[in-house]
Amino acid sequence: GVGRLVKKEPPRPYPTWTAPASFTLHEGNFSSDGVILVTIMRTHSADSALTFEVAEEPKPGQVRVVLDFGGCTELLHLAESVTAAELWIAREGYRNARLEIVGEEDAGRAGDAELAA
Repeated sequence: GVGRLVKKEPPRPYPTWTAPASFTLHEGNFSSDGVILVTIMRTHSADSALTFEVAEEPKPGQVRVVLDFGGCTELLHLAESVTAAELWIAREGYRNARLEIVGEEDAGRAGDAELAA
């Protein structure tokens, strides 16, 4: 399958165990008449035996629309410009979303999970 990396989480300690680092892929939406009814997200452990590859990385100048909650940042949308990102936020209603402009320094970040402790 194919999915977009939307979230990375570090290991989470609990009183009796530690949850391993993980990442979440947005695999798609099911919609009807232009309304999204179901969003498919799949979370994988960073120590999974599955093999993943980066199919495409954000290009410099694109704009990430992200939302911070629970100590994590989730990618909501990847826009071609700040204007397109602002229009998407207005249309979708994410008042607390923030924008991150993809720069040259971001090259290769998608493949660098940075999940290990």
